[in-house]
Amino acid sequence: PLSLGADAAEEEDVECRSSSTIGAAALRRPRRLVVGGMLSVAVALLLVAFLSARHSGSRSHSDAVVNTGVTQFVEAADGASRGLAQKRLLCWLVTMSSGRELDLVKDHQKNKRSIFACDDHIVFSDTDDLGPGIVVDSIGQMSSKRAPWGGWYNTEVFLCAWDQLARKNMFVNHKWIIKVDADAVFFPERLPSHLSGKDSTSPIYIKGGETMLGAIEVFSNAAVQVFADKRVAVCNKDIQVSGEDGFLNNCMELLGVKPAIDYTLLKSTTNLQDCADKQYVVFHPFVDLSTFSGCCDLALK
Repeated sequence: PLSLGADAAEEEDVECRSSSTIGAAALRRPRRLVVGGMLSVAVALLLVAFLSARHSGSRSHSDAVVNTGVTQFVEAADGASRGLAQKRLLCWLVTMSSGRELDLVKDHQKNKRSIFACDDHIVFSDTDDLGPGIVVDSIGQMSSKRAPWGGWYNTEVFLCAWDQLARKNMFVNHKWIIKVDADAVFFPERLPSHLSGKDSTSPIYIKGGETMLGAIEVFSNAAVQVFADKRVAVCNKDIQVSGEDGFLNNCMELLGVKPAIDYTLLKSTTNLQDCADKQYVVFHPFVDLSTFSGCCDLALK
């Protein structure tokens, strides 16, 4: 993918060391009130009654809320089990704070397309300010070394984003979590038909061919939960010498998350005429505003 390469130095380190991240499950454990043995039974009963009253409303006061300015994510670990309604699509991308990627992301936001057309969205970057209208989750310095195949050793950078998404429980109230590249012409409104018949409560991921490509990565809520809980323990090799899509494809296999192949999920092309094929969800790569807009216009005719 274009992400974290074209405008980055090739030898710099990444500030976020995702391989040492504390397991997300530990970070999501609910706080418990410990009642000392010296409390009287009456006081304990009063405390239980008080807490029950607090939880009887539509949302517990103890539910921490992460406010991105565009969306709000409930941070309570037991949110789904309490029956909070799940939104369908959470879409996210990673962009550097300068260069062609940022130009594309600003245009996406202005025209409410790509991830900005999903139910909720997240932009991860190396800054907390990408300009008016774009709310950002900063993951620190981002740069990657060039890989022999022409891509980038960018796994660690994207794991910083994944770990932050898990740590803040940004995904828990969404059925499907979708990561896309900034230079991917992405039509979220086409995705539901591709998800028809698939169960978001089962750990599955969808790829556009035999190998998952980073232009679009689609994961069920259950798959992300497995990844959040077990990634640090299970998928901890080759982080420094892999591309993020290949790393995730291998990690899903190690975690036992099952793939579903959808050959009309992604069209790898730079030919504008291919964008007229309405069966595809994503066309990639279109790395500048002119060709990106041209692809969008043709796809929507």
